[in-house]
Amino acid sequence: MNREVYNIICVLFPIRWYRAPELLYGARKYDEGVDLWAVGCIFAELLNNSPLFPGENDIEQLCCVLRVLGTPNQKTWPEITELPDYNKISFKEKQPIPLEQVVPDASPQAVQLLKEFLVYPSKQRMQAAQALLHPYFFTPPLPAHHSELPIPQRGGKKIRQGLQHQRDFHVEQPLEGSVVDLELVAPYVIDV
Repeated sequence: MNREVYNIICVLFPIRWYRAPELLYGARKYDEGVDLWAVGCIFAELLNNSPLFPGENDIEQLCCVLRVLGTPNQKTWPEITELPDYNKISFKEKQPIPLEQVVPDASPQAVQLLKEFLVYPSKQRMQAAQALLHPYFFTPPLPAHHSELPIPQRGGKKIRQGLQHQRDFHVEQPLEGSVVDLELVAPYVIDV
């Protein structure tokens, strides 16, 4: 992708809002943790109906993150001093805001899942396979099969409302009986 197209995409779609803090501090080497951070940001946006970290530029983006998660230090993020841009800017020490206050309408399970994604050290973020087995996904209301979803009519009125029936949840086989295609998920699920 050429630079001009990339710049247009960045203006039209604020991908900065989902950028992991290690990238904001100039990391050149990174892992799947940056994607898991983005998942956490998107999840928070779904819970709040608004972006969690809506920065206008990279510095403001970092400020948005620090405002919610608190100022990182070597205790909370041991690798931070190794990041290229860490010493280029300093921030006043700020305590984190409890995520329960940030997403006040979210269930306790949703907040817990969000906490697993939005941590500073990349290696401490919940892996995708673990996230699929998080209790949030097995707590009512459960996901509905597409055939159970309401069909909107012109003007937004619903002509059919599919009521979701309760499914039994078994810790030993959490995906059994769900609408998740087990064959698609199997390569990513860790056998316990």
